[in-house]
Amino acid sequence: MITLNDLTYIYEHQPMRFSLNISDGERVAILGPSGAGKSTLLALIAGFLMADQGVVTLDGVNHTHTPPSKRPVSMLFQENNLFSHLSIEQNLGLGVRYGITPKWRAEKALE
Repeated sequence: MITLNDLTYIYEHQPMRFSLNISDGERVAILGPSGAGKSTLLALIAGFLMADQGVVTLDGVNHTHTPPSKRPVSMLFQENNLFSHLSIEQNLGLGVRYGITPKWRAEKALE
């Protein structure tokens, strides 16, 4: 589960505010024109950007100040980071398959 409570990020003196709840298994599409804050939102959830205020909760745990490497999320950008010789499933599985995650967990995450 992902919960953002009044998460605010100041970009060029403009506040970007986010509040949302995403339940386990729920699929969400983030849509908007260029500059609307889509990538900023994802970077805030992943911890690549730090919010100026508000709370990021992942699986019921406050991760507002947790570094990216310690958060239970990963990001795969749509450009420049996809491997053309791999299938969509294989590209998505890279974040969970290698490292310390057992293969069966990667397969379950891809279901």
